[in-house]
Amino acid sequence: MLGDATKARDPTLTELQYLHILRRPGTARLLLPALAARIPDSIAATAITVLVHSVTGSYPLAGLAAGGFGIGTAISAPLTGRALDRLGQRRMLPALAAAFAAVLVALALTSAHAGAGALGALAVAAGLCRPPTDAALRAMWPRLVRRDEVAAAYALDSTAQELIWISGPLLLAALLATGSPRFPLLACAAATAAGTAMYSMALRGVPSARDTADGAVSPLRNGRFRALLVPAACYGAAGGMLNLGFVAFAAAHGGVAWVGVLVAIWSAASLAGGLSYGTRNWRAAVEGRAVVCLALVGATLALLAAAPNLAVMAVLMIPLGLPLSPWLGALSASVQRAVPAVGSAEGFAWTFAVIKVSMAAGSACGGIIIQAAGARAGFLVAGGLALAGAGLGALWLPVRGAAKITVTTLLGRVHAARRATLTACSARRRSPHSSRMGSSPSAARCRAT
Repeated sequence: MLGDATKARDPTLTELQYLHILRRPGTARLLLPALAARIPDSIAATAITVLVHSVTGSYPLAGLAAGGFGIGTAISAPLTGRALDRLGQRRMLPALAAAFAAVLVALALTSAHAGAGALGALAVAAGLCRPPTDAALRAMWPRLVRRDEVAAAYALDSTAQELIWISGPLLLAALLATGSPRFPLLACAAATAAGTAMYSMALRGVPSARDTADGAVSPLRNGRFRALLVPAACYGAAGGMLNLGFVAFAAAHGGVAWVGVLVAIWSAASLAGGLSYGTRNWRAAVEGRAVVCLALVGATLALLAAAPNLAVMAVLMIPLGLPLSPWLGALSASVQRAVPAVGSAEGFAWTFAVIKVSMAAGSACGGIIIQAAGARAGFLVAGGLALAGAGLGALWLPVRGAAKITVTTLLGRVHAARRATLTACSARRRSPHSSRMGSSPSAARCRAT
Protein backbone atom coordinates (compact mmCIF):
# COMPACT_ATOMS: atom_id res chain seq x y z
CA MET A 1 0.00 0.00 0.00
CA LEU A 2 1.43 3.36 -1.01
CA GLY A 3 0.37 4.97 2.25
CA ASP A 4 2.78 2.70 4.15
CA ALA A 5 5.88 3.87 2.34
CA THR A 6 8.41 5.63 4.55
CA LYS A 7 10.99 6.88 2.08
CA ALA A 8 12.49 10.27 2.83
CA ARG A 9 10.93 13.12 0.91
CA ASP A 10 12.99 14.71 -1.81
CA PRO A 11 13.45 18.38 -0.75
CA THR A 12 13.03 19.50 -4.36
CA LEU A 13 9.45 18.19 -4.27
CA THR A 14 8.37 20.41 -1.39
CA GLU A 15 7.52 23.33 -3.66
CA LEU A 16 5.55 21.06 -6.01
CA GLN A 17 3.86 18.73 -3.52
CA TYR A 18 0.43 19.02 -5.10
CA LEU A 19 1.75 18.34 -8.60
CA HIS A 20 3.76 15.40 -7.30
CA ILE A 21 0.67 13.96 -5.57
CA LEU A 22 -1.45 14.37 -8.71
CA ARG A 23 1.16 12.42 -10.68
CA ARG A 24 0.78 9.41 -8.42
CA PRO A 25 -1.23 6.56 -9.98
CA GLY A 26 -4.95 6.96 -9.45
CA THR A 27 -5.02 10.33 -7.69
CA ALA A 28 -6.13 12.55 -10.57
CA ARG A 29 -8.56 9.88 -11.81
CA LEU A 30 -10.28 9.97 -8.42
CA LEU A 31 -9.99 13.67 -7.56
CA LEU A 32 -11.45 15.13 -10.76
CA PRO A 33 -14.62 12.96 -10.87
CA ALA A 34 -15.09 13.51 -7.13
CA LEU A 35 -15.05 17.27 -7.70
CA ALA A 36 -17.66 16.92 -10.44
CA ALA A 37 -19.85 14.76 -8.21
CA ARG A 38 -19.64 17.39 -5.44
CA ILE A 39 -20.85 20.32 -7.58
CA PRO A 40 -24.36 20.04 -6.03
CA ASP A 41 -22.82 20.85 -2.64
CA SER A 42 -22.36 24.44 -3.82
CA ILE A 43 -25.65 25.03 -5.65
CA ALA A 44 -28.29 22.41 -4.78
CA ALA A 45 -29.75 24.22 -1.75
CA THR A 46 -29.96 27.51 -3.66
CA ALA A 47 -31.42 25.74 -6.69
CA ILE A 48 -34.14 24.16 -4.52
CA THR A 49 -34.90 27.56 -3.00
CA VAL A 50 -35.27 29.19 -6.41
CA LEU A 51 -37.41 26.35 -7.79
CA VAL A 52 -39.82 26.15 -4.85
CA HIS A 53 -40.21 29.93 -4.72
CA SER A 54 -40.91 30.08 -8.44
CA VAL A 55 -43.73 27.58 -7.96
CA THR A 56 -45.24 28.65 -4.63
CA GLY A 57 -44.26 32.33 -4.52
CA SER A 58 -43.40 31.85 -0.85
CA TYR A 59 -39.95 32.45 0.60
CA PRO A 60 -40.81 30.67 3.88
CA LEU A 61 -41.80 27.52 1.99
CA ALA A 62 -38.69 27.79 -0.17
CA GLY A 63 -36.56 28.17 2.94
CA LEU A 64 -38.20 25.16 4.57
CA ALA A 65 -37.52 23.04 1.48
CA ALA A 66 -33.85 24.09 1.41
CA GLY A 67 -33.61 23.49 5.16
CA GLY A 68 -35.16 20.06 4.72
CA PHE A 69 -32.50 19.24 2.15
CA GLY A 70 -29.77 20.30 4.59
CA ILE A 71 -31.28 18.32 7.46
CA GLY A 72 -31.60 15.22 5.29
CA THR A 73 -27.97 15.57 4.27
CA ALA A 74 -26.79 15.91 7.87
CA ILE A 75 -28.84 12.92 9.03
CA SER A 76 -27.72 10.60 6.26
CA ALA A 77 -24.01 11.50 6.23
CA PRO A 78 -22.92 9.31 9.20
CA LEU A 79 -25.16 6.44 8.07
CA THR A 80 -23.93 6.43 4.48
CA GLY A 81 -20.34 6.90 5.68
CA ARG A 82 -20.63 3.80 7.86
CA ALA A 83 -22.15 1.93 4.92
CA LEU A 84 -19.12 2.87 2.78
CA ASP A 85 -16.79 1.41 5.41
CA ARG A 86 -18.78 -1.81 5.79
CA LEU A 87 -19.99 -2.49 2.25
CA GLY A 88 -17.37 -0.76 0.12
CA GLN A 89 -17.37 2.41 -1.98
CA ARG A 90 -17.84 0.71 -5.35
CA ARG A 91 -21.05 -0.90 -4.13
CA MET A 92 -22.61 2.01 -2.25
CA LEU A 93 -21.68 5.18 -4.16
CA PRO A 94 -23.33 4.33 -7.52
CA ALA A 95 -26.55 3.28 -5.77
CA LEU A 96 -26.70 6.46 -3.71
CA ALA A 97 -25.86 8.63 -6.73
CA ALA A 98 -28.59 7.02 -8.80
CA ALA A 99 -31.15 7.59 -6.04
CA PHE A 100 -29.99 11.19 -5.51
CA ALA A 101 -30.18 11.99 -9.22
CA ALA A 102 -33.60 10.36 -9.54
CA VAL A 103 -35.05 12.40 -6.67
CA LEU A 104 -33.64 15.65 -8.07
CA VAL A 105 -35.11 14.89 -11.50
CA ALA A 106 -38.46 14.08 -9.91
CA LEU A 107 -38.36 17.32 -7.94
CA ALA A 108 -37.59 19.33 -11.07
CA LEU A 109 -40.16 17.68 -13.32
CA THR A 110 -43.07 17.50 -10.86
CA SER A 111 -42.61 20.92 -9.28
CA ALA A 112 -45.31 22.53 -11.42
CA HIS A 113 -47.99 20.11 -10.22
CA ALA A 114 -46.85 18.99 -6.75
CA GLY A 115 -47.97 20.69 -3.58
CA ALA A 116 -45.69 22.40 -1.09
CA GLY A 117 -45.67 19.32 1.17
CA ALA A 118 -44.62 17.04 -1.67
CA LEU A 119 -41.85 19.42 -2.71
CA GLY A 120 -40.54 19.56 0.85
CA ALA A 121 -40.63 15.77 1.13
CA LEU A 122 -38.69 15.40 -2.11
CA ALA A 123 -36.10 17.91 -0.89
CA VAL A 124 -35.61 15.92 2.33
CA ALA A 125 -35.38 12.68 0.32
CA ALA A 126 -32.70 14.24 -1.89
CA GLY A 127 -30.66 15.14 1.18
CA LEU A 128 -31.03 11.62 2.59
CA CYS A 129 -29.76 10.11 -0.69
CA ARG A 130 -26.75 12.41 -1.12
CA PRO A 131 -23.66 10.29 -1.90
CA PRO A 132 -20.80 11.19 0.50
CA THR A 133 -18.17 11.43 -2.22
CA ASP A 134 -16.16 13.88 -0.14
CA ALA A 135 -15.85 11.43 2.77
CA ALA A 136 -15.15 8.58 0.36
CA LEU A 137 -12.22 10.36 -1.29
CA ARG A 138 -10.75 11.46 2.04
CA ALA A 139 -10.87 7.87 3.23
CA MET A 140 -8.89 6.87 0.12
CA TRP A 141 -6.01 9.36 0.38
CA PRO A 142 -3.87 7.22 2.75
CA ARG A 143 -4.02 4.44 0.14
CA LEU A 144 -2.96 6.72 -2.70
CA VAL A 145 0.04 8.59 -1.29
CA ARG A 146 2.99 8.03 1.00
CA ARG A 147 2.47 8.41 4.71
CA ASP A 148 4.47 11.65 4.80
CA GLU A 149 2.27 13.08 2.01
CA VAL A 150 -1.13 12.41 3.60
CA ALA A 151 -1.46 15.85 5.22
CA ALA A 152 -0.54 17.54 1.93
CA ALA A 153 -3.10 15.36 0.12
CA TYR A 154 -5.87 16.54 2.44
CA ALA A 155 -4.74 20.13 1.91
CA LEU A 156 -4.93 19.52 -1.87
CA ASP A 157 -8.44 18.13 -1.43
CA SER A 158 -9.68 21.16 0.51
CA THR A 159 -7.94 23.55 -1.89
CA ALA A 160 -9.41 21.90 -4.98
CA GLN A 161 -12.81 22.06 -3.30
CA GLU A 162 -12.65 25.84 -3.56
CA LEU A 163 -12.96 25.43 -7.34
CA ILE A 164 -16.46 24.07 -6.72
CA TRP A 165 -17.46 27.10 -4.66
CA ILE A 166 -16.07 29.46 -7.30
CA SER A 167 -17.45 27.74 -10.41
CA GLY A 168 -20.69 26.41 -8.91
CA PRO A 169 -22.40 29.78 -8.38
CA LEU A 170 -21.29 30.87 -11.86
CA LEU A 171 -22.85 27.70 -13.31
CA LEU A 172 -26.03 28.36 -11.33
CA ALA A 173 -26.27 31.91 -12.67
CA ALA A 174 -25.75 30.73 -16.25
CA LEU A 175 -28.44 28.04 -15.92
CA LEU A 176 -30.94 30.43 -14.33
CA ALA A 177 -30.26 32.90 -17.13
CA THR A 178 -31.95 30.44 -19.50
CA GLY A 179 -35.23 31.25 -17.78
CA SER A 180 -36.05 27.82 -16.37
CA PRO A 181 -35.58 27.18 -12.63
CA ARG A 182 -35.55 23.42 -13.32
CA PHE A 183 -32.24 23.37 -15.18
CA PRO A 184 -29.97 23.78 -12.12
CA LEU A 185 -31.43 20.70 -10.42
CA LEU A 186 -31.19 18.69 -13.64
CA ALA A 187 -27.56 19.77 -13.96
CA CYS A 188 -26.92 18.67 -10.34
CA ALA A 189 -28.39 15.27 -11.12
CA ALA A 190 -26.23 14.88 -14.23
CA ALA A 191 -23.04 16.02 -12.46
CA THR A 192 -23.56 13.63 -9.53
CA ALA A 193 -24.43 10.66 -11.71
CA ALA A 194 -21.54 11.16 -14.16
CA GLY A 195 -18.95 12.12 -11.56
CA THR A 196 -19.79 9.23 -9.23
CA ALA A 197 -19.78 6.73 -12.09
CA MET A 198 -16.31 7.87 -13.20
CA TYR A 199 -15.06 7.85 -9.59
CA SER A 200 -16.34 4.30 -9.07
CA MET A 201 -14.66 3.08 -12.25
CA ALA A 202 -11.37 4.67 -11.16
CA LEU A 203 -11.55 2.72 -7.88
CA ARG A 204 -10.77 -0.47 -9.79
CA GLY A 205 -7.13 0.55 -10.04
CA VAL A 206 -6.77 1.31 -6.33
CA PRO A 207 -5.53 -1.48 -4.05
CA SER A 208 -7.62 -2.37 -1.01
CA ALA A 209 -10.53 -0.18 -2.03
CA ARG A 210 -12.55 -1.78 0.75
CA ASP A 211 -11.58 -2.49 4.32
CA THR A 212 -13.08 -5.22 6.44
CA ALA A 213 -15.02 -3.13 8.91
CA ASP A 214 -17.58 -5.64 10.17
CA GLY A 215 -16.19 -5.41 13.69
CA ALA A 216 -15.31 -1.72 13.62
CA VAL A 217 -16.63 0.49 16.38
CA SER A 218 -18.09 3.93 15.82
CA PRO A 219 -15.52 6.76 15.61
CA LEU A 220 -17.60 8.57 18.24
CA ARG A 221 -16.10 6.24 20.85
CA ASN A 222 -12.71 7.77 20.13
CA GLY A 223 -11.94 10.60 22.56
CA ARG A 224 -9.58 12.43 20.21
CA PHE A 225 -12.14 12.33 17.42
CA ARG A 226 -14.84 13.74 19.72
CA ALA A 227 -12.43 16.52 20.65
CA LEU A 228 -11.97 17.34 16.95
CA LEU A 229 -15.72 17.70 16.51
CA VAL A 230 -15.77 20.63 18.97
CA PRO A 231 -13.68 23.06 16.86
CA ALA A 232 -15.50 21.74 13.77
CA ALA A 233 -18.84 22.63 15.37
CA CYS A 234 -17.59 26.09 16.37
CA TYR A 235 -16.39 26.67 12.81
CA GLY A 236 -19.75 25.58 11.40
CA ALA A 237 -21.69 27.90 13.71
CA ALA A 238 -19.36 30.79 12.84
CA GLY A 239 -19.82 30.07 9.13
CA GLY A 240 -23.60 30.13 9.47
CA MET A 241 -23.47 33.53 11.12
CA LEU A 242 -20.96 34.79 8.56
CA ASN A 243 -23.25 34.00 5.63
CA LEU A 244 -26.06 36.08 7.12
CA GLY A 245 -23.60 38.78 8.10
CA PHE A 246 -22.46 39.12 4.50
CA VAL A 247 -26.04 39.62 3.33
CA ALA A 248 -26.86 42.15 6.06
CA PHE A 249 -23.64 44.12 5.55
CA ALA A 250 -24.00 44.22 1.76
CA ALA A 251 -27.65 45.27 2.01
CA ALA A 252 -26.64 48.21 4.19
CA HIS A 253 -23.69 49.27 2.00
CA GLY A 254 -24.75 49.07 -1.62
CA GLY A 255 -26.99 46.08 -2.24
CA VAL A 256 -27.08 42.32 -1.73
CA ALA A 257 -25.61 41.75 -5.20
CA TRP A 258 -22.21 42.49 -3.65
CA VAL A 259 -22.44 39.29 -1.59
CA GLY A 260 -21.35 37.31 -4.65
CA VAL A 261 -18.30 39.52 -5.07
CA LEU A 262 -17.29 39.13 -1.42
CA VAL A 263 -17.71 35.36 -1.52
CA ALA A 264 -15.74 35.13 -4.77
CA ILE A 265 -12.80 37.06 -3.26
CA TRP A 266 -13.01 34.93 -0.11
CA SER A 267 -12.94 31.70 -2.13
CA ALA A 268 -10.07 32.91 -4.32
CA ALA A 269 -8.04 33.81 -1.22
CA SER A 270 -8.79 30.40 0.26
CA LEU A 271 -7.55 28.79 -2.94
CA ALA A 272 -4.35 30.85 -2.78
CA GLY A 273 -3.88 29.97 0.87
CA GLY A 274 -4.25 26.29 0.13
CA LEU A 275 -1.71 26.45 -2.67
CA SER A 276 0.76 28.27 -0.43
CA TYR A 277 0.15 25.81 2.41
CA GLY A 278 1.08 22.93 0.13
CA THR A 279 4.51 24.37 -0.68
CA ARG A 280 5.70 24.02 2.92
CA ASN A 281 7.16 20.93 4.57
CA TRP A 282 5.53 21.45 7.98
CA ARG A 283 7.13 20.10 11.15
CA ALA A 284 4.42 21.06 13.62
CA ALA A 285 1.77 18.52 14.56
CA VAL A 286 -1.19 18.64 12.17
CA GLU A 287 -3.58 19.21 15.10
CA GLY A 288 -1.56 22.27 16.04
CA ARG A 289 -1.77 23.58 12.49
CA ALA A 290 -5.54 23.12 12.52
CA VAL A 291 -5.88 25.07 15.78
CA VAL A 292 -3.67 27.93 14.55
CA CYS A 293 -5.53 28.23 11.23
CA LEU A 294 -8.92 28.25 12.98
CA ALA A 295 -7.65 30.93 15.37
CA LEU A 296 -6.58 33.04 12.38
CA VAL A 297 -10.03 32.62 10.86
CA GLY A 298 -11.64 33.68 14.13
CA ALA A 299 -9.40 36.73 14.57
CA THR A 300 -10.15 37.94 11.04
CA LEU A 301 -13.87 37.32 11.49
CA ALA A 302 -13.87 39.61 14.50
CA LEU A 303 -11.89 42.18 12.49
CA LEU A 304 -14.70 42.34 9.91
CA ALA A 305 -16.76 44.25 12.45
CA ALA A 306 -14.44 47.24 11.94
CA ALA A 307 -15.01 47.43 8.17
CA PRO A 308 -16.60 50.82 7.35
CA ASN A 309 -17.57 50.05 3.75
CA LEU A 310 -17.62 47.41 1.03
CA ALA A 311 -14.15 48.27 -0.26
CA VAL A 312 -12.52 47.54 3.10
CA MET A 313 -14.67 44.45 3.54
CA ALA A 314 -13.50 43.17 0.15
CA VAL A 315 -9.87 43.67 1.21
CA LEU A 316 -10.49 41.82 4.48
CA MET A 317 -11.82 38.84 2.52
CA ILE A 318 -8.20 38.07 1.61
CA PRO A 319 -6.85 37.45 5.15
CA LEU A 320 -10.14 35.72 6.00
CA GLY A 321 -9.76 33.28 3.11
CA LEU A 322 -6.03 32.54 3.32
CA PRO A 323 -6.23 30.19 6.36
CA LEU A 324 -9.53 28.55 5.33
CA SER A 325 -8.28 25.76 3.05
CA PRO A 326 -5.31 25.02 5.36
CA TRP A 327 -7.75 24.74 8.29
CA LEU A 328 -10.02 22.32 6.45
CA GLY A 329 -7.07 20.29 5.17
CA ALA A 330 -5.49 20.09 8.63
CA LEU A 331 -8.86 19.13 10.12
CA SER A 332 -9.20 16.25 7.63
CA ALA A 333 -5.66 15.08 8.32
CA SER A 334 -6.36 15.21 12.08
CA VAL A 335 -9.51 13.12 11.62
CA GLN A 336 -7.53 10.59 9.61
CA ARG A 337 -4.95 10.34 12.40
CA ALA A 338 -7.61 9.95 15.09
CA VAL A 339 -9.86 7.37 13.41
CA PRO A 340 -8.84 3.81 12.40
CA ALA A 341 -8.71 3.19 8.66
CA VAL A 342 -11.69 0.81 8.82
CA GLY A 343 -13.90 3.65 10.08
CA SER A 344 -12.42 6.64 8.27
CA ALA A 345 -15.33 7.27 5.88
CA GLU A 346 -17.76 7.34 8.79
CA GLY A 347 -15.43 9.67 10.67
CA PHE A 348 -15.30 12.15 7.80
CA ALA A 349 -19.06 11.87 7.37
CA TRP A 350 -19.63 12.67 11.05
CA THR A 351 -17.38 15.72 10.70
CA PHE A 352 -19.40 16.90 7.70
CA ALA A 353 -22.68 16.34 9.56
CA VAL A 354 -21.53 18.26 12.64
CA ILE A 355 -20.42 21.22 10.51
CA LYS A 356 -23.73 21.17 8.60
CA VAL A 357 -25.90 21.09 11.73
CA SER A 358 -23.76 23.76 13.39
CA MET A 359 -24.08 26.00 10.34
CA ALA A 360 -27.86 25.68 10.54
CA ALA A 361 -27.79 26.55 14.24
CA GLY A 362 -25.40 29.43 13.56
CA SER A 363 -27.69 30.78 10.87
CA ALA A 364 -30.69 30.65 13.20
CA CYS A 365 -28.88 32.33 16.11
CA GLY A 366 -27.11 34.74 13.77
CA GLY A 367 -30.42 35.92 12.39
CA ILE A 368 -31.58 36.87 15.87
CA ILE A 369 -28.30 38.61 16.73
CA ILE A 370 -28.06 40.51 13.43
CA GLN A 371 -31.71 41.55 13.57
CA ALA A 372 -31.21 42.97 17.06
CA ALA A 373 -27.68 44.43 16.87
CA GLY A 374 -26.59 44.51 13.22
CA ALA A 375 -24.06 42.71 11.04
CA ARG A 376 -21.06 43.87 13.07
CA ALA A 377 -22.36 42.09 16.16
CA GLY A 378 -22.77 38.96 14.07
CA PHE A 379 -19.15 39.16 12.90
CA LEU A 380 -17.92 39.60 16.49
CA VAL A 381 -19.90 36.62 17.76
CA ALA A 382 -18.78 34.50 14.79
CA GLY A 383 -15.16 35.41 15.48
CA GLY A 384 -15.60 34.58 19.15
CA LEU A 385 -17.01 31.16 18.29
CA ALA A 386 -14.10 30.33 15.99
CA LEU A 387 -11.58 31.51 18.59
CA ALA A 388 -13.37 29.46 21.26
CA GLY A 389 -13.13 26.40 19.02
CA ALA A 390 -9.42 26.99 18.54
CA GLY A 391 -8.92 27.45 22.28
CA LEU A 392 -10.78 24.26 23.16
CA GLY A 393 -8.85 22.41 20.49
CA ALA A 394 -5.58 23.66 21.97
CA LEU A 395 -6.68 22.32 25.38
CA TRP A 396 -7.97 18.93 24.27
CA LEU A 397 -5.83 18.00 21.27
CA PRO A 398 -2.14 17.00 21.10
CA VAL A 399 -1.14 20.30 19.52
CA ARG A 400 2.24 20.19 21.28
CA GLY A 401 3.11 16.82 19.82
CA ALA A 402 6.28 18.18 18.24
CA ALA A 403 7.42 19.67 21.55
CA LYS A 404 6.78 16.41 23.39
CA ILE A 405 8.80 14.51 20.85
CA THR A 406 11.66 17.00 21.22
CA VAL A 407 11.76 16.64 25.03
CA THR A 408 11.64 12.86 24.79
CA THR A 409 14.45 12.87 22.25
CA LEU A 410 16.61 15.12 24.43
CA LEU A 411 16.08 12.92 27.50
CA GLY A 412 16.96 9.88 25.44
CA ARG A 413 20.15 11.51 24.23
CA VAL A 414 21.14 12.47 27.80
CA HIS A 415 20.58 8.91 28.92
CA ALA A 416 22.58 7.53 25.99
CA ALA A 417 25.44 9.96 26.67
CA ARG A 418 25.52 8.93 30.35
CA ARG A 419 25.68 5.26 29.40
CA ALA A 420 28.48 5.96 26.92
CA THR A 421 30.43 7.83 29.61
CA LEU A 422 30.00 4.98 32.09
CA THR A 423 31.18 2.48 29.50
CA ALA A 424 34.23 4.59 28.68
CA CYS A 425 35.08 5.00 32.38
CA SER A 426 34.83 1.29 32.97
CA ALA A 427 37.18 0.65 30.07
CA ARG A 428 39.70 3.18 31.37
CA ARG A 429 39.68 1.63 34.85
CA ARG A 430 40.59 -1.71 33.33
CA SER A 431 43.32 -0.12 31.21
CA PRO A 432 46.96 -0.45 32.53
CA HIS A 433 47.50 3.23 31.65
CA SER A 434 44.55 4.49 33.73
CA SER A 435 46.82 5.80 36.53
CA ARG A 436 48.38 8.26 34.12
CA MET A 437 45.00 9.84 33.39
CA GLY A 438 44.04 10.76 36.94
CA SER A 439 44.11 14.49 36.30
CA SER A 440 42.56 14.49 32.80
CA PRO A 441 39.12 15.99 32.10
CA SER A 442 37.79 12.57 31.11
CA ALA A 443 38.90 11.17 34.46
CA ALA A 444 37.07 13.99 36.20
CA ARG A 445 33.92 13.08 34.31
CA CYS A 446 34.39 9.44 35.37
CA ARG A 447 34.59 10.49 39.02
CA ALA A 448 31.47 12.67 38.59
CA THR A 449 29.45 9.79 37.18
